Amino acid sequence: MTMNLKLLREDGRSLSDAHGAVTYPLDGSWIEVPGYGAYVAHTVNGLVRGGIGPLLVEVECTDPTGVVEDGAVTTYRRVRVVRTATVEDTTWRALARTWMLRALRVHTPTTLDAA
Repeated sequence: MTMNLKLLREDGRSLSDAHGAVTYPLDGSWIEVPGYGAYVAHTVNGLVRGGIGPLLVEVECTDPTGVVEDGAVTTYRRVRVVRTATVEDTTWRALARTWMLRALRVHTPTTLDAA
């Protein structure tokens, strides 16, 4: 078993319908996720890969399906939500601003950093 993160809609539904939307029970009960399985993040990039939603959940996962296993995201057959947190728009804006500033520092000459 492993613990990872996932973003969902307010009602616990998947952000994307591309591979069949799933509604995850928020009461901690286990579900079998059909199709490719639950796309679950191991990194920040993996977390926002499928979009940005208002509900951040920590999920316990078993039975990787092997459909995706790229270091940022892994697909799992069985999951259960163990913890939830609401993420406000201001949080996403602050996070985006931080990412943009880091990207600018990486891609600009060092003389600009000294200013």
